[in-house]
Amino acid sequence: FNQSLKRNQSELAWDISKKAGARIGFRYGDRVFNLFNDFLGGETFNGFSTTGEDHFVVDEYTALLGFWARPTSTLRLNFDLEHTNYDNVIVRMAPRKEARSRFQTNYTPRPWAVLGGSINILEDANANSLTNYVGHNRNYGLTASLTPREHVGVDLAYNYNDVIQNALICFDDTPPTGVSLPFVTNAASCAANEAANPLLANSFYTNHTNFGMATVRFKFDKRTTANVGGSFTNVDGSVPQFNILQPQGSAQYKYYQPVVYLSVDLGHKLAWNSGWNYYQYNEGSFVGPTAPRYFHANTLTESLRYAF
Repeated sequence: FNQSLKRNQSELAWDISKKAGARIGFRYGDRVFNLFNDFLGGETFNGFSTTGEDHFVVDEYTALLGFWARPTSTLRLNFDLEHTNYDNVIVRMAPRKEARSRFQTNYTPRPWAVLGGSINILEDANANSLTNYVGHNRNYGLTASLTPREHVGVDLAYNYNDVIQNALICFDDTPPTGVSLPFVTNAASCAANEAANPLLANSFYTNHTNFGMATVRFKFDKRTTANVGGSFTNVDGSVPQFNILQPQGSAQYKYYQPVVYLSVDLGHKLAWNSGWNYYQYNEGSFVGPTAPRYFHANTLTESLRYAF
């Protein structure tokens, strides 16, 4: 296949004052996608050809809006919004409408304290009757870097991520005798659209991730620095079950990672670094023919760095 993507963007920016500003703009995109086929079949959705070449042209129309503000010398805020409409899609699970919004803030209440926050949201939709695709990716984060003393510092972070992707799918599945899978049992008929995949259902994917991190930095003298801390990741998600042996896998798990790091300046532009990590992964899916997977490991890293 081959493709080309061209975009033109125009913006008007206005600094209202030294403390605030805004911008407005428009972006036009043109994407051409060509794919040569050498198979036989009856698929004709969205203009696919069973022989020869598929040719798609997708036009993008995006409205842009943004604001920034600096109420005080210690606080800054930024907000950006994009709303896009596409007049065509290349694959079924692609959006016809897309909205992105981003917010960031930075606050320095004291010279030794820096606080940050961010919100990043993506919303997708395709209302085609054969797709009915809806998805989003929402991310929220907080950070703090504190150095109250010359020899002690603390770094903190928290992040929450929420992902959903739903769409109608046609599939074929015959569970073993005596096995009932709700996703398969409750499926409707798709035989009129796709004879080879006669079952129709709303396929879903969800993922909710909580991440936290904390480290304490000790600077014993001009040559020796140590970092002690760790991170924790908790994932809770779901996917359709097509097989009785199918575990949730990476859709549900916990991940722990403590860390100890030591750096010693040896002089002559050389530094010796030593670090220890403990990894622990534990899935939260059902216990059955395939028990939840679990592993842990200790790792030690030694390195010599030369800076010039």
